[in-house]
Amino acid sequence: MSGQNMVRGYKFYGSQYALSAIQNQRLKVSTLEDLNDPFEFQSFRLSNKTLRNAWWKVRDDCFSTLGLICFSKSWSNPVIWSHYGEKHFGAALGFDVRKHLIAEVRYKEKRPDFPMPSTLPASKMLETTQGALATKYKHWEYENEFRLFVDKASCDEENGIYFKNFDNELVLREIIIGARSLLTTADFRDAGLPSDVQVTTTRLAFNEYKVVKQRHPNLQR
Repeated sequence: MSGQNMVRGYKFYGSQYALSAIQNQRLKVSTLEDLNDPFEFQSFRLSNKTLRNAWWKVRDDCFSTLGLICFSKSWSNPVIWSHYGEKHFGAALGFDVRKHLIAEVRYKEKRPDFPMPSTLPASKMLETTQGALATKYKHWEYENEFRLFVDKASCDEENGIYFKNFDNELVLREIIIGARSLLTTADFRDAGLPSDVQVTTTRLAFNEYKVVKQRHPNLQR
């Protein structure tokens, strides 16, 4: 269970990248260019060029130093596995993340007006910017997402790619093996998974659209 100051989140990977994360004890940090939603950090109505230029400057200033890691609060949604878990052939890595460091994503149907920076006090502009960094279109709601923002200067960098090491802000607690995956517990142990990290085999539910734990002893992987 997550501690009082921690939140459990799941990072979905294909099988190769799941094992690599365990071997290297780190997660890839996304930059603005990596994200698959073209509306990321464009959650305001930007109806003229002045507004667009003003917001894009704020956004670009933020991401000159920041990256992010996206987590889902649950691993039971089959759509997430299809989109991010190699069509259920991959795995989800479950982490405890420091609660005060995360931003829970809010899902909106409509985009609000963007207040010009010149009309807001600095504290209100910071609040507005932080809200925009964790707002997405309502149709992404199935992801049930929260975000860990990371200072790129604190990351390992290899060929322009940033990585955050596992540490006391990002504690690996469990591995969830996809319902169609060929991965086994032994694969993760061989990759260096500590013995106190739980490994769960999953299957597709029989009566609902859901991924569930495989409870048959002979079918554990």
